[in-house]
Amino acid sequence: MENIKSEKVKFIISSLIMMALAIFINCCGCVSAEKFHIPLYLDSLLTIGVVASCGLVPGFVCALFSNLLLTYFDYTMLPFVSCHILTAFFAWLTFNHFEKNDSRHLSLDAFLWAGFWSGLSNAVLGNIIADTLFFSNTETPRIDITVQGIYIALDNLHLATYLAGTIENLTDKTISAVLSFGLYKLYKKVI
Repeated sequence: MENIKSEKVKFIISSLIMMALAIFINCCGCVSAEKFHIPLYLDSLLTIGVVASCGLVPGFVCALFSNLLLTYFDYTMLPFVSCHILTAFFAWLTFNHFEKNDSRHLSLDAFLWAGFWSGLSNAVLGNIIADTLFFSNTETPRIDITVQGIYIALDNLHLATYLAGTIENLTDKTISAVLSFGLYKLYKKVI
């Protein structure tokens, strides 16, 4: 009984540390992308890793607090909290699928699939939000520039919004998946 209690306490403490680290890195990634004009979001760099290591609820907490803190720097981040929550949810679904096949450890493949499904879901929802709430102009230059570039080539703002958002989200979540895999491996080594 004592051993179970200590394992629970250890898990709670490690989850809190993981969430705090992920929220910090997520915010630093997004702010750095803005500062260096990288046409990606980088607001969920370690969220997938939190889901893999700690579970769905800590993933939701990480997603929520990351985006709420980022609204300080960019007010347009608030509606996109829903996209970040989808990142955690689709990562959790993907990891559940992979854990049924191999319950020991998640592989890089599992993380890449989690990134793919998260990126795709974010592209759909994020594009709808950008198109309907912001008329494809989120006033975030690093993101809007991609839409504008595609718009010049295609002369269709809706198509440019959806194409740019899909490319940006899939790239962004692939980077997040790889970094999260590294965090997961470190977590498993330490815990």
